[in-house]
Amino acid sequence: MKKPKIQELEQIQKELLEQINVKITTGQEFKTGRIISGKEEYGKRIDFGALPNNTSKTVSHGINFSKASFISMQCDFQNTNGYKISFQNYGIDPTSESNSIIAFVGNTTVGIKTSSNMSTYTGFVTIYYIKV
Repeated sequence: MKKPKIQELEQIQKELLEQINVKITTGQEFKTGRIISGKEEYGKRIDFGALPNNTSKTVSHGINFSKASFISMQCDFQNTNGYKISFQNYGIDPTSESNSIIAFVGNTTVGIKTSSNMSTYTGFVTIYYIKV
């Protein structure tokens, strides 16, 4: 069996490090390094701003879902008192369990619906998808 050359091993190492050290810039598509059903997974971090006050809010995500397939999303928010909420589709306000948060992704927007005033929370939604 032929031994790999040093240059080949260095290239493999570089590619593996690039997958581990994913650089994420809000609003920009990034490669996650994961392969799903033989296709490379991508993500996009969206600045959602403040959560709504007992209503729904949507923000444009800029993903062309006619050429992509939704995989999952991650929502991360923090309020002015330092409480943090991190969830995928459904979350509970840590200050009151009766306050629910539901997230959804449409063809052009990502949205969140709250059952109470959650406007002191601000944060980001990251959408994961594969290109078809």
